[in-house]
Amino acid sequence: SLFDADGSRFVGAGNYAEIFRDPVTLQAIRNSAIWIVVAPTLLTGLGLILAVLVEKVRWATAFKLLLFLPMAVSFLAAGIIFRLAYEEEPDKGVLNAAVVGVHDAFKDTSSYPAARAREGQGLTKGPDGSYVTSRPVSPGDSALLGLVGVAPEDVPAEAEPARAA
Repeated sequence: SLFDADGSRFVGAGNYAEIFRDPVTLQAIRNSAIWIVVAPTLLTGLGLILAVLVEKVRWATAFKLLLFLPMAVSFLAAGIIFRLAYEEEPDKGVLNAAVVGVHDAFKDTSSYPAARAREGQGLTKGPDGSYVTSRPVSPGDSALLGLVGVAPEDVPAEAEPARAA
C-alpha cells in the first residue's frame, strides 16, 4: 500500500491521501456514518417499543413465540446453507463444486500433481505451500520456472526442454 500500482516506486502515504480526495470514497464514508447512527437508533427504539408492548398483551408467550421463532429459524437455516455451500471438498460443497466445474470446463486438470519448483530457480516455498519469487517480475515479463518431480513416462514425447528466449 506504500508503493505505486506496479510496486516499483515508493509513494508513502500518497495512496491513502488519494483515497480521501476521491468524492466517491467521501460519499461512501458519509453513507456509512449515517447508517452507523440512524440504523441502531431506529432498531433500538423499535425493540424497546415491542418489548413494552409484549408485556402488556394478554397472550404474551404466544406473541413472543411468533416474534422470535422466525429469527431463530433463519439463523439456523443460514448456518446450514453456509455449511453446505462452502464445504471444502468439491464433491460436497455446492459453491466449491460449481467453481471447480467451471474451471474444469475451460482448463484441463493438472497432469503433474507431484511437480514442484526446482531449487535455485528464484522461488522460495512459503509455510502454506505457496511459492514466492525472490526476484521482481513485472507485468508482461516471462519467468522460466523449472519443475522437478514429474515422472518421465508422464512427459509427452513432443515436449522440449525449457530455455531462455
